[in-house]
Amino acid sequence: MLEGRDEAIFPNNISSVIAAIRAVLDTHPYRDTREDAGHTTFETTIEIPWSLVSMPLAVTVTTEEGQTVVRATVRSRWWVGVDAYGSRDTSIRRFFAALSQRINQ
Repeated sequence: MLEGRDEAIFPNNISSVIAAIRAVLDTHPYRDTREDAGHTTFETTIEIPWSLVSMPLAVTVTTEEGQTVVRATVRSRWWVGVDAYGSRDTSIRRFFAALSQRINQ
């Protein structure tokens, strides 16, 4: 299983970042989104438009030194041995771009 990870730091309070995460994950290509009871961990599935393969995305939110840290992890399915098209990293970049845009509205 291949994995891609990244994180972003936002000066916004954690509740506004969580609201933005919910809004982003409520759009295509995300589906079957679940949120933990503490509202700090999200799991969803990313549909890859040009492929029959989907990938799980996990997002965690924490507060560190007065800032909100969002960490995203994308894992390819166990039967996918390579990521020749960089879809994991592209998916993470698109998630953070959408999140930043939502936060800065």
